[in-house]
Amino acid sequence: MQALPALWWLNGEVKVCLASASPRRLELLRQVGLDPMVNPVACDETPRIGEDPQAYVVRLAREKARSGAVAGHLTLGSDTAVVVDGAILGKPQHRAEAIAMVQRLVGRCHEVMTGIAVCDNKGQIFSDVVITQVSMREVAPGEIAAYVDYGESMDKAGGYAIQGMGGFLVNRIEGSYSAVVGLPLVESLALLQRAMQG
Repeated sequence: MQALPALWWLNGEVKVCLASASPRRLELLRQVGLDPMVNPVACDETPRIGEDPQAYVVRLAREKARSGAVAGHLTLGSDTAVVVDGAILGKPQHRAEAIAMVQRLVGRCHEVMTGIAVCDNKGQIFSDVVITQVSMREVAPGEIAAYVDYGESMDKAGGYAIQGMGGFLVNRIEGSYSAVVGLPLVESLALLQRAMQG
């Protein structure tokens, strides 16, 4: 296996495709110097009956990487789920659901699971899952409603955005901050490197 140069992703020789419409994932990749092609894909995000949350996020990440694969590129797919009491909290569909989700999370810990997958030029898929523990402070019901009305809950797993106004809910994390935002950078770069080296 050939060693790669330091900061190998900056040399411009590696073409990366992001199989996601998430502006947060794109921004995270740009923060480390990658400017991927974006090829969002749609897939059914309904958990299968009895599906383990880790298996769920990895399955979706793999489906996205496979479906979004572009010739000549390493294609990165990702999926994030908030998990509390073994239940997967997806993106809320309406205000009441967003409020209920945030109410379920405050004053306790939950897990954010992010599955990542890279599809190489041969169609081989490499995948991983990153689990981050998030602790939220106690919050009054009026604050939760005001936060949801602020408008950033609806397209976020669990109904909050740690990188936005929702940061006021969080008092501690253990693990990858970028994974909670939507893409674990250290692990994603490692997976891209693994795919490059075959």
